[in-house]
Amino acid sequence: MGAYTFTNCKAGFTISGTGTTRTIVATQSLTDFRPDRRISGNFLTNQQTGTASVTVKSMLDAGLPSRDSLVASQGHHASQ
Repeated sequence: MGAYTFTNCKAGFTISGTGTTRTIVATQSLTDFRPDRRISGNFLTNQQTGTASVTVKSMLDAGLPSRDSLVASQGHHASQ
């Protein structure tokens, strides 16, 4: 299990939770699928890069885009 926090600064929206983690060869992944959210991310340890997808029902209810995609690279936090 792995803890995560996603913040959309522009919208003032933050969501946290605990997802399932896996490591296969050089890829680490985190997923959290619940009725109110779909979180998935992969990090390529040998390339120090990764991607994530965040879909949250309450963002739709608040009139915000229902999905944010992220890309992270070495030495940087994930960014939109």
